[in-house]
Amino acid sequence: VVNAFVPGQRQGQTFRAMNEGMADYFSASFLRDPNIGEWFVAIAQFESRLPFLRTTDNANTFPRNITGLVHSDGNMLSGALWEVRTALGAENGDRVALGMLARPTGAAAFFD
Repeated sequence: VVNAFVPGQRQGQTFRAMNEGMADYFSASFLRDPNIGEWFVAIAQFESRLPFLRTTDNANTFPRNITGLVHSDGNMLSGALWEVRTALGAENGDRVALGMLARPTGAAAFFD
């Protein structure tokens, strides 16, 4: 969906991280489970200290948790959206997230 609004060749590094965070948030919200990738860790025997790859129930913040890796940096946005969902309820949290979906440009940054 995001690629329809901003084609891949126009996506900056931070935008790609935001895209990953949105994808994690919507997956977690739809499944009502903040943990992402449990099946991958179990089936692929992926070395992980946790039983999942990522979680939207995290305390990552900008700029403290910037790593330069899109999946890791996306945790900042997915965590913020999960907090909104927790505070406002699933339906309202999803509305907030959907409202963000089409707004950023490929040059968007977390501070924006």
